[in-house]
Amino acid sequence: MNPGTENLHLAHQAFLKGLDLPSWAVPLQGSMTFDEKRLYFEGLPMVTKEEKREMIKREYFDPKGFSTIQPIFDKLSEGYANVTRADVRRVLRTLETYQLNFRRNHPPKIMGRMNLKNPGCIMLDMFFPSKHDGWRADLAGVLTCMDAWSRFVRCYAMERKTKVLVQIGIERFLQEFASKGHIPKMILCDKGSELKGAGDAIERYRTKPGPMVFHSQTGKPVNLVEQTQAQIQRRMAVFRTSGITDDYSLILNDITDSINNQKRPARGNKTPLELLRLDKEGRTLVNANNRFGIATPDERFKPLKPGDKVRVLMMTLKEQVTNKKKGFTEKWSRDVYKVRRKQALQGNPGAFRYFVWNDSESYFRHELLKIFSVD
Repeated sequence: MNPGTENLHLAHQAFLKGLDLPSWAVPLQGSMTFDEKRLYFEGLPMVTKEEKREMIKREYFDPKGFSTIQPIFDKLSEGYANVTRADVRRVLRTLETYQLNFRRNHPPKIMGRMNLKNPGCIMLDMFFPSKHDGWRADLAGVLTCMDAWSRFVRCYAMERKTKVLVQIGIERFLQEFASKGHIPKMILCDKGSELKGAGDAIERYRTKPGPMVFHSQTGKPVNLVEQTQAQIQRRMAVFRTSGITDDYSLILNDITDSINNQKRPARGNKTPLELLRLDKEGRTLVNANNRFGIATPDERFKPLKPGDKVRVLMMTLKEQVTNKKKGFTEKWSRDVYKVRRKQALQGNPGAFRYFVWNDSESYFRHELLKIFSVD
């Protein structure tokens, strides 16, 4: 219940003069009372839009008061019937002081992005269950092999972390994957020394010249296989926490069987095994209906269009990244600008550069604070 100032005045006059009530007040008339100045709902006064603004400003600028949305709303809603959280947020965001001290967002992280349409890109990595978590200590770790498109995965417990044994595990996975009707085309992995046998393992599947093993940058993980390993380790933890077993070599095959038979909503609700059985037309249909959205940096903010009013972040890129400038001080421009135009960034769907005062200097979305009015 949040009638505007005009509706409150009309209802108040109707009560005073015995006229017909406005439609919004009819269902509430049993709970409403009045005096010469205002209306009351269940004993609490109903205030106009202007009175709300004055109360919220007074609370914000009072050192004994509150300065953020929720505490101000909690306090005012106890004494007034029609103060909403949206009222508090709207008023605060029109105050120049609140705008200048508004939180800023860190520059978005640019993560690796892959767009795969067919099976054959094999990802490798190893993880090492710790004896400190109760796992068997005489095993050297787990080799994870997966197809990036279908998420078909296998894990192999390693007695020793040697090139020969790891290569045997890779060859076993490639042979099983090939038996599903697809040729391994390339391997993507980090630069771990235990994976040096990957090149020899995939060589037998070569169909054209050129490298078949690609590495991520030094110290950088292969995100997709890392996510899959996290899923596997969460499932492993069930059996260690419950005390069922401390030997992960006994459960890895069953866990990967479960993942390979788990439906993937983003891939037509099909399991990895079902995806590998699809023909070319089936894969094309699945790719066309792929529900993996491409997250863009601008999605975190309210959209900006030419003509919108903004303040500009008064921090250099180095200050944004290093936190050299503390976030408790004024950080947005006192001048208010209008967005002149925005320009899409090549290769980054949904991301833009925004031009505010000339056509030679532009800003990312996180460097602009959208405002609606200034008080």
